[in-house]
Amino acid sequence: MKKLQPNEIIEYANLAYKILNQGGTDYKKNKNVITNLFNSEIANTYEDKIKTRLCVIDSFYSTNIRNRRYFGIDDISSIFVKHKTSNLIEKFNKCLINFDSELFPINIGINKKGKNAGHSHSIISKYGYFLTNYQFPIFDSIVRENLPFIINLIEHQNIDTKIINNIEILFNQIGLLKRITSLDYEKIDNLIWLFGKVKKGNISMLFVNKNTYINYCIELGIDKVDTIEDITNKLKNNYKNLTTINTDTKKFLNFVFETNNN
Repeated sequence: MKKLQPNEIIEYANLAYKILNQGGTDYKKNKNVITNLFNSEIANTYEDKIKTRLCVIDSFYSTNIRNRRYFGIDDISSIFVKHKTSNLIEKFNKCLINFDSELFPINIGINKKGKNAGHSHSIISKYGYFLTNYQFPIFDSIVRENLPFIINLIEHQNIDTKIINNIEILFNQIGLLKRITSLDYEKIDNLIWLFGKVKKGNISMLFVNKNTYINYCIELGIDKVDTIEDITNKLKNNYKNLTTINTDTKKFLNFVFETNNN
């Protein structure tokens, strides 16, 4: 694997931020919906406001709290509602220094048999991300799968790439990436998220509407294939010649596919 300097990782993080947040992409529009929800009065009570935000995050990010477990939204909101907004922001900020097990309990909700359903680190961290104006890291499956790999791209870094669910270790790893690059958590998230999506051939969120995405599908020929692997290979082998994606996107795709080739 070719090692990169921190400034090169910073360059790709800035590129990911530019790609995702400019030009009216589907990603940016969805992000704006959730951001506006955190900046508006949309419910009669503080608890209802929290639950509404959680439900929208759950829907847009497909964390599936409501579908995979019972009373998950209730359990999370019962944690948050004990702290007024300013104190909850402070609590998330302090968690970056000393892990807070109250914010990230081992169990949230129950399954259909009435048994504990496990943690909900993903949706809780996403709530913190928007509550702190994107200055809290997101911990989801994309981060678990790609964060160690991205860290190991950097010169002199060699951490265990085994996918882990221990959120305290993930905190340490993402803190390491932040110290090395001095990137804020928003750009770190953009880098990891876009890297993970591209690696699996999914760039639908970069298009402004369904018609532009359909044109891309037709040009690439993925309207005629079925599996994620086939779609990824189509993109990997043909992205340089596509007219439906811009130069910045091609540069980021090249970064992802070249580093995964080594």
